[in-house]
Amino acid sequence: MRVLLTGAEGAIGRAVLAALVAAGHRVLALTGRGGATAALAGAGARPVTGELAEAGEWLPGLDPDGVIHLADPRSRAMAAADAAFVEALIAHAPGARVVRAGSLWLYGMPSRRHPRTIREGDRLDPPVEMRWMAAAMARLKQAGMHACIVHPAMVWQEDGDHGVLGPWIAAARAGEAPEIHGAPPPSWPMIHLDDLADLFVEAVGHGTPGAVYHGVAEPAVSTLAMASAIARALDAPEPVVTDIGSACRRFGAWARCLGWSQRMTAEATREALSWAPRRPGVLETIARAA
Repeated sequence: MRVLLTGAEGAIGRAVLAALVAAGHRVLALTGRGGATAALAGAGARPVTGELAEAGEWLPGLDPDGVIHLADPRSRAMAAADAAFVEALIAHAPGARVVRAGSLWLYGMPSRRHPRTIREGDRLDPPVEMRWMAAAMARLKQAGMHACIVHPAMVWQEDGDHGVLGPWIAAARAGEAPEIHGAPPPSWPMIHLDDLADLFVEAVGHGTPGAVYHGVAEPAVSTLAMASAIARALDAPEPVVTDIGSACRRFGAWARCLGWSQRMTAEATREALSWAPRRPGVLETIARAA
């Protein structure tokens, strides 16, 4: 397949690019002006220079068989550019198989009175900053596009920026206490970066229109357990728990989602796509590295 990949220069994008190339797909990797075209070409992609908001200019003629769109749920400013990209897909790539990245946060804050396990197809209740993502998927469905969505859990990796483990590892390496946002410390669904990349490849090749898939390996892992394991492994002070308000002041309103304790499964995803996470769990990996 000829697959157009957005967000190819981010951590998830680089992993998805590698997985696509390994699976034999030809990748068209979108990069902004002044982007890392040489690095993308070296990774096996054909760089496509352009901006999402101007997709109507560079998309015609590419004729992708598939599209993997890795939108950042934390960027509310991306909404207008994303909407323009969606309209360009409808106009210029109507036959493409589209896979959008969603977020576990689109399901909203779990109720303390009625905690639940999030399953594929459950009702969305996105925070106001992320409603544009749900609207974009609805527009693709309305237009009759072959589009599905993957909601990733919290993503981690052993190397690079370490994903959501990165701030804890950086603090511990500096001899400081890892900081957990939210009291009591939340539990997060988790997935290894490479397992998530494999899922995106399966979804673009075999996903069904309108399907909802979950990129999750471990349904709920305690943030306190993860941060404590990192502190022990790096001989750092025990983690400190801070009010979620401090995270919002530092990162923006979206950061309140860091304090949500969610539980998420992927049974339907595994069955539909014959996909299964293959990497060890996060706590097991941290313990091995100690």
